[in-house]
Amino acid sequence: GDAIRKKEVETGEQVKRAIDAFCNPPKALDELQVNYRAHDGIVGCAAEVVELMYKLFPQSVDKLSKERGHFKGPKPAMLPWTEVDAVLSAMLSAEDCGAREMGANQAVLVRNMEARARMPKALASAIVLTVEEAKGLEFDDVCLYDFFSDSSADADAWAVLNTLSGAGHGKEKAFDASAHSLLCEELKALYVGITRARKRCFVFDRDEARRQPAFDYFGKFAKVAEDGTEQELNATATAAGKTTEADWVRRGKNFVDNKLWAHAERAYLKGGASGVPEAFHAGGMRLASSAMGSKQAKVEKFKRAAIAFLKSATLRAPGKVGDRELFRAAKSFCVAA
Repeated sequence: GDAIRKKEVETGEQVKRAIDAFCNPPKALDELQVNYRAHDGIVGCAAEVVELMYKLFPQSVDKLSKERGHFKGPKPAMLPWTEVDAVLSAMLSAEDCGAREMGANQAVLVRNMEARARMPKALASAIVLTVEEAKGLEFDDVCLYDFFSDSSADADAWAVLNTLSGAGHGKEKAFDASAHSLLCEELKALYVGITRARKRCFVFDRDEARRQPAFDYFGKFAKVAEDGTEQELNATATAAGKTTEADWVRRGKNFVDNKLWAHAERAYLKGGASGVPEAFHAGGMRLASSAMGSKQAKVEKFKRAAIAFLKSATLRAPGKVGDRELFRAAKSFCVAA
């Protein structure tokens, strides 16, 4: 009897709390309108992307006040050129152009894995990530590379922006939420890409026809220009050639925290002697996490992973970290057996 009465009391209290919550909903949370991570040039452009999403797909995004940056800075630059060298010239400061290599605080973002596989040799040494991989990461400089060319939304979907901007060049397209649904995901990806930058953001696309609607739209509403920004952007240039080994080690850890093992491995290898043990660890994790396909292929990868973990352990001072690497090596050997 007591157990039943206790259950009835508990149920009654739950019903009371539910009714109270329904009748007295919590007050709306305060909006965070000031961004202290990036400057107003980048934050303002990203806010225009959100505004565009709200215009076209109001159910996909909450309507909030426009975010603004705490500090002033240059807006993202939409590069008018189509040669790959333009990316290097924009990303590297004048004194570093001879090095032809970007630093640990710079990244090139592409739309998908296929686009990353097609990257030209001139950018082979750069950090190249897909937009999805870049989520949660930040860099001083970011270049969105062939975003519109490789977009899953077709040319007709992007042409909707011509209608909105009034600069359609005879290529306007009426908006259809159903037919152009992929555009919503692409705009979200564009927002992610732009907001990965802390200082400078560039948009480069070799296909002038595919990029035209977005360039015109954001040129009008976000005041992002294709020219006239060179002096301002150079003034805030990141000296890529001055990246230190410690910077690469920090970037490697950043990639490890996000389980981007291949990128971590490359970053650690540029980090000097202190990065080598971590590079072997990241390499082992890369091999173990990508072990798939035939049984023989899996066995081979786990064997190689075990060797990498062993190498990582031998390069470390005795202790817990080294012991964990030995355990990973033993576990990989067992899986491969």
